[in-house]
Amino acid sequence: MNEDNNYKYSNIYWAGVCGICTTIIGLGIGRFAFVPLIPAMVSHDWYSEALTGYLGSSTLLGYLIGGITAHRLSEKFGSANTIKLSMVIITIVYFGCFNPFTYPWFVFCRLWAGIAGAWLTIIAPGYIFYRTAPEYKARVSGAIFSGIGLGVVVSGYIVPRLLDISLSSAWLGLGSAALFFTLFSWRFWVPLNQLNNGSEHQQTKEAYTLTNSPHKKVVVMLLAAYALDAVGFLAHTIYWVNFIVQDLNMSFMDGGFYWVMFGVGAIIGPYLTGYLGDKVGLERVLIGAFVCKSVAVFLPLYSTDTWALMLSSLFVGGLTSGVVSLVSAVTLDVVGRAHHKQVWGWMTISFATTQAIMGYGIVFIFTQTMDFYLLFKVCGCCLLVSALLAWKINSEMRLQHSVDNTNE
Repeated sequence: MNEDNNYKYSNIYWAGVCGICTTIIGLGIGRFAFVPLIPAMVSHDWYSEALTGYLGSSTLLGYLIGGITAHRLSEKFGSANTIKLSMVIITIVYFGCFNPFTYPWFVFCRLWAGIAGAWLTIIAPGYIFYRTAPEYKARVSGAIFSGIGLGVVVSGYIVPRLLDISLSSAWLGLGSAALFFTLFSWRFWVPLNQLNNGSEHQQTKEAYTLTNSPHKKVVVMLLAAYALDAVGFLAHTIYWVNFIVQDLNMSFMDGGFYWVMFGVGAIIGPYLTGYLGDKVGLERVLIGAFVCKSVAVFLPLYSTDTWALMLSSLFVGGLTSGVVSLVSAVTLDVVGRAHHKQVWGWMTISFATTQAIMGYGIVFIFTQTMDFYLLFKVCGCCLLVSALLAWKINSEMRLQHSVDNTNE
């Protein structure tokens, strides 16, 4: 490793910890921490069940907007500056919701939580991949996306306890947690042009285009599989705690406990899928991940006993972050480091577009039927289709590798 690389590459553990901070803030707190707040907002008469559901959908719409704007914004202002801005926005958003102000204000805040969360999800992994040696990609990817679970655990632990004080305290507590992780990782986010002694844009000299790509079919199928995965866990990420508290007549503490189990799974998931991906291949693990996730989503249809709720929470949580980590790593494998941020942006836009549309769709279906179990059926079926697409991706990649070996 030459002197320039020694300067550019960061300690893998420090880079991983800072990557964890971005997903804790962007997804763990910015997005998923809102889930245990939904039944609390309803029971405290801040807003109705339907209106809080649409607040969740506003976050998904923001995620779509963030996915569309992330690449261009980071190219204009730099990845490091955009990452810092995103963390600050999410912190402010949570502090700004400590009181039941007007409903449009909450929609505005949830929209910006989604936008900033998408910026962090797209930009931070590419930045960290660029600052760490290529041989560590699976472990680094696993570390980054385990932050989703850590954020969920933080929110699942903090929210029920702060709710004993007041709902406002829960919002302020989550804002304080976001502020802590922002300040903790702040100095890591150095503009790449300072590390390169040149332009940040030298890492992406030419835009990636599907037309001239030998992996066009794989990229398109991966986009579709990831988009359907976005629908696959909506029932859990919007209504899981509400289902446990309202439909099963359990307490907020019980709801918080199962949400913490979702978070524990989301911590373990990326490490486990990364380890298995190194051992048996990323594409094969992706097939298994989609199949297991669909079974976990269907599980409440079979039983709502403690063991079933526990397994459903752990597996859906683990494979929510695990699939994100896998798809990011597969994207890196297919298009390379130079184009990862751009194509990963496409993946996130595909994911966010489907989720924004179906997020409102899921809320609409629920408000019309008040049937949680119907939501589990819809989401589980989408994941089965993702598994079929992952199987096709694996076949295409094996065929491509065999052709490449023959040409050699």
